[in-house]
Amino acid sequence: MARTKWLFPKLTQTDWRKEAGEVNYDVIINNRSMSDRGFLAVQRPAEPSPEKKIVSNEVLSRDGAFYRDTGFYKDYEQEIEFNFMVPQQSEWAAKVRELRRIFETAKTLMFSDDQQFVRRIKLAVVGDCARLGNLIGKATVKLTLDPYHYFVPGQRWIKQPELYRYNEHDKSRPIYRIIGNGEATLTVNGYSCTVIVPGQIYLDTERSVAHGPESENLNANTNADYERLLLKHGDNQVSVSGDFTLWVYPNWRQI
Repeated sequence: MARTKWLFPKLTQTDWRKEAGEVNYDVIINNRSMSDRGFLAVQRPAEPSPEKKIVSNEVLSRDGAFYRDTGFYKDYEQEIEFNFMVPQQSEWAAKVRELRRIFETAKTLMFSDDQQFVRRIKLAVVGDCARLGNLIGKATVKLTLDPYHYFVPGQRWIKQPELYRYNEHDKSRPIYRIIGNGEATLTVNGYSCTVIVPGQIYLDTERSVAHGPESENLNANTNADYERLLLKHGDNQVSVSGDFTLWVYPNWRQI
């Protein structure tokens, strides 16, 4: 008996959108559009409220408890549901594998209606992929995110002090890059630290580490108190001594 050959028509992007419903916004992973890859978000996910890390202490001789605000926030989770469609039934599983590959290396999340800010992905889990028909699928991705939203113009190296000095957002954790040779003094808002510069050195206030251009450990080259090198909200005074050149990666952020 001859085997029946099933043929599925090729679907254009317009047909795709007619089937899945027109999208009012896009999800952008690692600076690439998900809809351009054929994955359409079902709806804009809710925006979770940030949760502070609070330390509580019970005292037997007092009513209630004491609470201390640590000044830090917890990571939060956000789920995004995607629809996708393939032109042929035999390509459905390959599309699922493509979705998993995307999120294996996912580091940043952006929404098309909020492109001034980027979120940092710490963990991505692709759930079960449901087959809604021969050509259509649906999957939910759960993302664990850094609590802050990072202002895109601050995700770059800046040399001119007038461009990084003023911080209109929350207190940020910048990276300082000093170029030169010898002993330099880095001063931020009145606090000074000594840095031995072997050509160039990076002071990363988020990780509290000093390293070279090849990520070699240079912690012994500085006596910096990284918590005092943060960029406060408002105007900041930042300078380096002598003939050294200073670049700043501001990491401006908003909770």
